[in-house]
Amino acid sequence: MDDVDTFLEHFGVRGMRWGVRKKAASGDGSVDAPARGKQRSEDARTAGKNLQRSKKQGVGSLSNQELKSLNERMNLEANYKQLNAKQKNGARKFAEDIALQLAKETTKELAKSAIKSGAGATKEILKARKELPMSAMWGD
Repeated sequence: MDDVDTFLEHFGVRGMRWGVRKKAASGDGSVDAPARGKQRSEDARTAGKNLQRSKKQGVGSLSNQELKSLNERMNLEANYKQLNAKQKNGARKFAEDIALQLAKETTKELAKSAIKSGAGATKEILKARKELPMSAMWGD
C-alpha cells in the first residue's frame, strides 16, 4: 500500500482565519442565534423573517397579521430580557453597594492619615522655601 492511499490532506477554507467561525447560515440577525445544538421555534423563525423583510422593504410590506405577530414576539422577548435582568441585578447591586461603602471608608481613612502626615511635611516644605532664594523657587 502506498503512502498516497493512507495520506489525508486538507487545505481548509480559502480566506478562513484560525479560530474564527463563519456566521450562521440563517443570517437574519434579528433574533439571537440559538445555542449550539438547539433549534429555534417556528414563531422565532417567522418573526426573524418578518423583521428582515420589514427592514429591507419597509413595514408596508407586512400584512396586519404579520405585523401584529412580529410586534407581539418582540414585546415578549423584551419583557423576558427585562425580567431576567432584574433577577441578576439584585446580587450585583448588593456587591456594588458593599464596594462603594468600602471605598468611602478607605478614602476617609486615607484622607485623615494624609492630613496628619501632611501637616508636618507642609511645615518642612515652607521652611525650605524660605531658605531658598526666589529665583530657585520659580525656576528663573
